[in-house]
This record gives sequence, structure tokens and C-alpha cells, in this order.
Amino acid sequence: PPSVIDQVAANLAAHTEARMATLAEPIEDVETLFNPNVVKVVSDLNGLALTFSRA
Repeated sequence: PPSVIDQVAANLAAHTEARMATLAEPIEDVETLFNPNVVKVVSDLNGLALTFSRA
């Protein structure tokens, strides 16, 4: 939804040290997990992205 994009944009503007931002949500089903059209992100305990994959 547009409100989520606005939230990411506002957070990025508020944290000028950040160079980029992305949205992510937990994968809740096996079909999504193995769908090559869905980009997956591995993040650390602080929510910082470590890697992205379509695998």
C-alpha cells in the first residue's frame, strides 16, 4: 500500500546516514519460499539486510 512506501521514504529521509531502504515481510508458506519470482532477504538481528536472493 502507498502508506507503507511513504513510511519507508520518511524513515529514509530521517536517517540521512542510510544509503538505501527496502521493504520485507516474513515468508509464511512453503510455496512462497520456493517461488523464484519472490525475492528473499536474509537479515541480521537488527533487521539489516545481509543478502537478497531469488533462490
